[in-house]
Amino acid sequence: MDKIYRPEEIGNSVLKSIAEGPVVVKKSKGGELKIHAMPAAFDIETTNLPENEQSFMYIWQMRLDGYTIVGRYWYELEIMMNRIRQAFGETRLICYIHNASFEFQFLCGVHDFDAKDVFCIEANKVLYFRWFNVEFRCSYLLSNM
Repeated sequence: MDKIYRPEEIGNSVLKSIAEGPVVVKKSKGGELKIHAMPAAFDIETTNLPENEQSFMYIWQMRLDGYTIVGRYWYELEIMMNRIRQAFGETRLICYIHNASFEFQFLCGVHDFDAKDVFCIEANKVLYFRWFNVEFRCSYLLSNM
C-alpha cells in the first residue's frame, strides 16, 4: 500500500521532481501548450448537518504521479495549490475530478475563480475549471458514467 502524505510532508523538492516528468506539447491558436503527462486526480468528501441544512467538506485528497496527499482544511488545499503552481510553472497539469459540478460548488467558496477559467456545458454543469496551472476536468461528464 502506498504511503499517504499530509500536505506539509510533500517537500518542494518532491513537487519539483514530479514537475520534471514527461511533458506533451500541444499546438494551439495561442502558441504551444505544455501539458504534464502524468496521472492526477482530486476528490473531496462532504457531509451535511440535517438540522441546519448545511454541508461541509471534511477531507480532500489529491493523487499526483503516485503520491497521495490528504488534507482536512481548506487552507491546506490553498497552500498545496500555490506550491503546485510554483513547482510546475507555466506547464499545465490535467487533474480529473469526478462530478466536478458538485465539487466546484465547494471549491468556488475557497478560491475566487475568474469566469474565463470555468467552462460549463449548461447552468451548473461544469465540464472543467482551472485553478492556477491545474485544469480540473470532470471525469463524470467526459465518460458519461
